[in-house]
Amino acid sequence: MVGLPARGKTYISKKLCRYLNWIGINTKVFNLGEYRRHATTAYQCHEFFRPDNIKAMAIRTQCAKDALNDVCQWLESGDGEVAVFDATNSTVERRQLIRDIVVCKMGFKLFFVESVCNDPEIVEQNIMEVKVSSPDYATMKKEDVLADFMQRIEHYQERYQPLDEERESDLSFMKIYNTGEKVLVHKHEGHIQSRIVYYLMNIHIVPRTIYLTRHGESLMNLEGRIGGDSDLTERGHEYGKALAEYITGQNIQGLRVWTSWLKRTIQTAADVKAPQERWKALNEIDAGICEEMTYEEIAGKYPTDFAARDQNKFSYRYPRGESYEDLVARLEPVIMELERQGNVLVVSHQAVLRCLLAYFLDKSADELPYLEVPLHTIMKLTPVAYGCKVENIRLPIEAVDTHRPKPKGVTIIKPIIYGNVARYFDKKREEDGHTHQWTVYVKPYHNEDMSAYVKKVHFKLHESYNNPNRIVTKPPYELTETGWGEFEIVIKIYFHDPNERPVTVYHVLKLFQSTPEIQLGKESLVSEFYEEIVFQDPTALMQHLLNSSRPMTLGVWRHNTDFEIKKESTMKDILEARNKIRLEVIDLKEKLTLAKETIAKFKEEITKISKAGGSLSVA
Repeated sequence: MVGLPARGKTYISKKLCRYLNWIGINTKVFNLGEYRRHATTAYQCHEFFRPDNIKAMAIRTQCAKDALNDVCQWLESGDGEVAVFDATNSTVERRQLIRDIVVCKMGFKLFFVESVCNDPEIVEQNIMEVKVSSPDYATMKKEDVLADFMQRIEHYQERYQPLDEERESDLSFMKIYNTGEKVLVHKHEGHIQSRIVYYLMNIHIVPRTIYLTRHGESLMNLEGRIGGDSDLTERGHEYGKALAEYITGQNIQGLRVWTSWLKRTIQTAADVKAPQERWKALNEIDAGICEEMTYEEIAGKYPTDFAARDQNKFSYRYPRGESYEDLVARLEPVIMELERQGNVLVVSHQAVLRCLLAYFLDKSADELPYLEVPLHTIMKLTPVAYGCKVENIRLPIEAVDTHRPKPKGVTIIKPIIYGNVARYFDKKREEDGHTHQWTVYVKPYHNEDMSAYVKKVHFKLHESYNNPNRIVTKPPYELTETGWGEFEIVIKIYFHDPNERPVTVYHVLKLFQSTPEIQLGKESLVSEFYEEIVFQDPTALMQHLLNSSRPMTLGVWRHNTDFEIKKESTMKDILEARNKIRLEVIDLKEKLTLAKETIAKFKEEITKISKAGGSLSVA
């Protein structure tokens, strides 16, 4: 991003990030302000941003370098596809620094987006709506924020150098003037840059409200069937009338109504007094061969498909039909037009509205297919500074519940073997004193390619090694070194699904054993252990990855220890221990019973003596 403060850069960054993630391009915003706040003490005043404040300028430059390094690491790791560097980047010098790091050093593509705003009313509105709640001004009175921030802008203006197609002719960029009044595009290249330009040309900041609602209850809904093109039920028609009354009561200026081509949405919106437009793109997801079937019928007739959809609902495509992923692609033109419009009422279907809600509420592909979109409910969306406020308005017309929640209780277990193999050199090496060569590893217990779900394995060695942090990104997940001492190795396993937390195991490197053959270096020492990684209710993506691993063609998965024999031996020991404990418990119960009987006899004797007025003699 490029531009003076309070020009909407963060608004554009977050909105662009949300859009790119929605269409399946993994995107992340790196906000320089957060780096600066982390690097310095509490913000004092605008003086920090003076061009002649050398100490502060050094801090700001270092923060920019740190942020750019994080950008490059994130992109290089394979996790990310687009990084948005949200900062002023208001000088040619700073933009050259970015180019040197991102393009020349790392080889990534670079595209600048500059927000230019010369309207003082818009600038002041941005400050009062957004900046007053900034952490920088947490302790400052609201009336002082505007004055301080205006002075901060003046400091930036002293050195501000807008993007220029002659001075920076080698750069790819676009400039947005006064929130979309005019757009200049210079040398954009590639598919992603084209989509960014197209998207940013369509957004605006004019206040508006978007109303989303499903059609009224349909005959298919009543029967529990999906898809089709049925009429409304009596309650569905009542909802259509109630919807029209509600919309009329809101007195919405310039409202437009969009429906699908299917009868149930057209009938629902029939009484709404506003211009109406039908979109084929708003039709319900195509269930292919499962159209007009109940879920019970699908489970009975197509059990494999039914299970596959539960495992990855976003990507699963109905045979001869669509997936939610297909639906997102189909709805992209709708999103573009919604961004251009003012007040709109969209009357559509459950799957379609889930996709639209996921865009406005920044929901992941894993969450999207399970968003609740009940019948006879209006979802009122109001765009705010960095997101969207949603209000659910339930109209008092009963309807069936068609929501099918995400399946729970899914557990997938992946057994692994971890450990090390070590061999003695026969004598200490003269150059470094090392006595052994060793290999530490993580392997699948069964013959499968772990790379289907494992992204990388991080081995953390003793700090005496050069580069103690070693990363292995493909099988075999192992590393070989030499040394003379035993120490703990931290093994951290990362997964392709970023929502799945890494798993950590700890292994003490074993080099020494009393067996003569191992002591003499004739045989290798093997120290390995069995462990199970338990995935409880994994995301749809992770579930798909875990179930898609294939057998290895090479024997790297084989392990030296026969854990089945070990398991039998351990189970035998456990059974013997259980039996021993059971016998001991029986013995203790017998002793306890005897003790209770003895105590009862003593109490009885004491009672008799007390009644007789005698006493017990103590020997």
